[in-house]
Amino acid sequence: MVTVTYSPADLGLPFASWRPHQQETISRIAASSAETHLLEAPTGFGKGAVAVGVLQLQQARGVILTHTKALQEEYAVRFPWIASVQGAGNFPGNTDAYLEQRDRGLTTRVMVTNYQWFLRAANLDQPPQTLDWLVCDEAHAIEDAIGILLELTLDRPRYRCLGLEFPPAYDWRGFESYARDTLPRVQEALETCRTRRLADSRPDSLMKDLQYLQWALWLITRPGLGWVATERGEVIELRPSRPGLLAPHLLFRHARRHLLMSATILHHEAFAYSLRVSRWEAVSVPSIIHPSRRPVYYQPAASMGRKRRGPNSASLQALTQAVDRIIAHHQGQSGVIHTVNYQIAEDLVRTSAYRHLFITHQDSATRGYALARFQQTPGSILVSPSMDLGVDLPADSARWQIICKMPFPNLAVPAVDMRQRADPSWYAWRTLTRLVQACGRIVRGEDDWGLTYILDADLMILQPYFSLVPTWFWEAFYSPR
Repeated sequence: MVTVTYSPADLGLPFASWRPHQQETISRIAASSAETHLLEAPTGFGKGAVAVGVLQLQQARGVILTHTKALQEEYAVRFPWIASVQGAGNFPGNTDAYLEQRDRGLTTRVMVTNYQWFLRAANLDQPPQTLDWLVCDEAHAIEDAIGILLELTLDRPRYRCLGLEFPPAYDWRGFESYARDTLPRVQEALETCRTRRLADSRPDSLMKDLQYLQWALWLITRPGLGWVATERGEVIELRPSRPGLLAPHLLFRHARRHLLMSATILHHEAFAYSLRVSRWEAVSVPSIIHPSRRPVYYQPAASMGRKRRGPNSASLQALTQAVDRIIAHHQGQSGVIHTVNYQIAEDLVRTSAYRHLFITHQDSATRGYALARFQQTPGSILVSPSMDLGVDLPADSARWQIICKMPFPNLAVPAVDMRQRADPSWYAWRTLTRLVQACGRIVRGEDDWGLTYILDADLMILQPYFSLVPTWFWEAFYSPR
């Protein structure tokens, strides 16, 4: 077998040399006959360079999808020739600017955008021409992205004027049967509406209502999605517990080949099955960061389950004491405290002896401001429930981090509860995925270093599923003997 070598410059990439395993991975994916590749690569590997390298090597037309805005912006900065497309909400009052960057993205060879924009544009607006490659970065978030798209709201009064009267949603069999019987009537009404308005390209409110209803009824009649229905007065809210089943229709059909990348695919077979991926090949690479530079210390302080913690509970006191000991050990160094929920963040702000160093936020709207302020304040401590995904804090921006609570999905959400009852291993996979993601926030390259502490004793609940976690994670894991 002849091995062809090429440099990043040969592919138009702005790097002087390849990181370990990058060139081999690009060549392997490009030469494979598999329809889908599941690339599991830890922090520091440079997954983005591999994705762009494959597109460049084949001069292929592709779209790169990200879950977080920060990663999308990182692609746009590192590869300025890639068109970056953001949603209309990023252009308040400036429709022309939005349309200009959208059209540029749709006409260039390679575009980067977010899952939500692509899913809506490809399935509810104008489907793109079939792509050579669809790159799904942060692929662990695909199900969440599809789930957001599939959240439905049916307003009874809005559709009553069309002669439709939905049955009670708690009678799901009756509701599903009604949707199946009603769908042909809605499709016929929509076709009539289109015929009457051929001369006008702007659909009126009736046509929009019919289009949305057609979409909703089609989804409701899809088998296996596990819908959870909630009625709030005259409004029916619907959410699927297994949104990944529609990934082939909503996502993968738009490209001939797919590259799904994440540090936390964990179980390739289960991951592929959850998204109904066919003809796939797994590609896993080791960490290029030495374990000694990214240690993870399990130091159980208390069980942080809802039933055991409270404003004055022994669990909270033990957690606060453990947090303060770690802060004292790292005085003068910036750090992050992951709390998973706002209540624990508020409790620490109230009880910690180091609260004068804390920077926190009360909601998602102020999250970005808190992160920016933290990055501009050396020696400060960022306390947040939502910095465990899509945040890069290399070098001195954060030398240590604490995970106060295991990031179990919220069972108070009916769709999550339904999925957990049907598949406990999924619940464990989701928790471990988020845990490994959180541990990777502060050590971003082979020359970087940082310490992670896990304080929740409930980690051991997941011990039967530890085999899901990649070897490179356990190489840096230390627990009390």
